[in-house]
Amino acid sequence: MDFVTVMEQAIALLRQRRRVTYRTLQLQFALDDEQLAALKDELLYSQPQVHDDTGRGLIWTDTAGPVRADTAAPVEPPAQAPLTYTPPIWPRKSSPPAAPWKASASK
Repeated sequence: MDFVTVMEQAIALLRQRRRVTYRTLQLQFALDDEQLAALKDELLYSQPQVHDDTGRGLIWTDTAGPVRADTAAPVEPPAQAPLTYTPPIWPRKSSPPAAPWKASASK
């Protein structure tokens, strides 16, 4: 099993159980000490939801920073304003204002 696959499965395990000891990760994925250290470093660096639990294991929290695109909830498009809506910056009169040159020509 390659490292990325192990990392993805470790993330799934953390999400499900919320906390996992380093010993459990080592036994579950048959990791030696060096591989466990690499997995720990990668998870703590790349997953803002993962925190070290005083050297005993990892904790998954929901207080993360940015969410990855592949795990984000679908975003609803914003509601579009009705087509009959008139923005408040437009004049409410139906006719446009008189041109300035016409007003001065009548003097």
